[in-house]
Amino acid sequence: MQTFYGCIHLGEVIIPNGVTSIENWAFQDCACLSGVTLPKSVSSIGESAFQGCVGLTEITIPDGVVKIGRFAFRECTGLQKITLSNCLDFIGDRAFTGCNKLSDINSKNLTPPRISLDTYCFTDFSKKNGTLFIPEGSMDAYKAAHEWKEFFKIVVDNEALNIQPLRVYAYNGTIVIDTNKEEVVSIYNLNGQLVKSFKIQGRQSIPLKSGLYVVYANNTGMKVFVN
Repeated sequence: MQTFYGCIHLGEVIIPNGVTSIENWAFQDCACLSGVTLPKSVSSIGESAFQGCVGLTEITIPDGVVKIGRFAFRECTGLQKITLSNCLDFIGDRAFTGCNKLSDINSKNLTPPRISLDTYCFTDFSKKNGTLFIPEGSMDAYKAAHEWKEFFKIVVDNEALNIQPLRVYAYNGTIVIDTNKEEVVSIYNLNGQLVKSFKIQGRQSIPLKSGLYVVYANNTGMKVFVN
């Protein structure tokens, strides 16, 4: 859906809460777009969604986004800083190519977002001259991951990334638990029945039937709905 395709005078956009996806080509070639605020309800950003938005200098992908489509921010030539969500799972082909000023890449996920082995997402400028900020405990994973390992400068900085020690969210029929320290996790259904209990350090996806669950970890209970 080309919602605002080519709206060259569009200056700033605040997407309301409840929107779950930014569709393909939604803001492509909005040359004057200088600010975008995305809600936490968004889970995916489509193909070429912001391609050619040369006025963007910074973008924060909110926690909750699990997929960025191919070419999503391609040729955003003014883009200097991006913050990637803590549950981002996949970045599509050439999503940030042509972003020749992009030098500040903040990836909040302990597990490097997947990039297909036969593709690439970032320019040589970003990988040679930029800084990739990552969470504590994830250095080995990023240094082994396709394309991420090509960044010359990788820095651990939990404070700058505002990293939370425990993240729980639903994705594709599962509950995902992501933690940088060992935790005991218990999952209950709404009848109070224990569904699963286990120890975890890192990320684990738990397939579950559709419904509402309560996840207890780190002395905290969280309600999570699985589609």
